This record gives sequence, structure tokens and C-alpha cells, in this order.
Amino acid sequence: MNPCESCAMADKICECCGRYPDTGASVDLVLENHYHVTACPYLDPEGRCRIYDRRPLGCRNHFCGSFHPHFIAATVYEVLNMFQEIRGDED
Repeated sequence: MNPCESCAMADKICECCGRYPDTGASVDLVLENHYHVTACPYLDPEGRCRIYDRRPLGCRNHFCGSFHPHFIAATVYEVLNMFQEIRGDED
């Protein structure tokens, strides 16, 4: 489970998931309660990112004050691993 799954939909739309960071694209998302919100095209009606495992750097680098410190450490570790993969570093 990713840490974002516990965030409220309103927080996601206002804080981080209101648009796709690489292009600024957004869509009209219909939530389960039939409310319409403007959101990232990859956010599903339950508030889960459909591309979380391969989300863009803009999403990976977003700092959310709601994260517990161990989630922040995990995100930093994830970014470092990504840079190692890009550079072709060995463990």
C-alpha cells in the first residue's frame, strides 16, 4: 500500500492530484458520490493512482506534509534508487 491511499480525496485534489505534473492535463472525474472534480487523468474514483509504481518524477518529488517521517525516508530511498537505475549504477 502506498501512503497516499489514506489521504482524503479533497486533500489529494487540492494538494497533489489535481493535474498530471508532466503535462498539466486534467480530467473531469466522477466520484462514487456522483460529485465531479478536476483531477489527474490517472486518479481513479476511489482516490488511488493507477500509475503509482511508474508515476513521474514530479509526483515522486512532491513533498506532502501528511507523510509520516518513515514514508518520507522511503520516498527519498526510492528517488535515490531511481537515479542509480538511470545512471546504471550497481548496488
